[in-house]
Amino acid sequence: MKHDGMFGPAPTTTIKKPKTKGDFLDEAKRLIEGDRAETYGDFVELHRKIGKLWAVVLGINITTTQVLMCMEMVKVGRKIANPDHVDNHVDSMGYAALLAELVERNKK
Repeated sequence: MKHDGMFGPAPTTTIKKPKTKGDFLDEAKRLIEGDRAETYGDFVELHRKIGKLWAVVLGINITTTQVLMCMEMVKVGRKIANPDHVDNHVDSMGYAALLAELVERNKK
């Protein structure tokens, strides 16, 4: 039966296409440059403070680089526990990007 508009606009069907690797990278970028940055401030300062807290518990010095690497490992553990939970993969990409930027900052 043809829809003639008598009962409102014709219904539309939206087919959601699967996300691509670029979509996931964009999402990680949005999170680390937007939501997370606005919520927690500069990532270097935040992870430096986290390292100081961990140092109290562990009784050893912890660098900002080590904190970021350990946060990535938290995500690896979560990915092992539930590999189908996409958020863990996106967060892992975010931590990798933060670590790469820290390496670049430290070159100066």
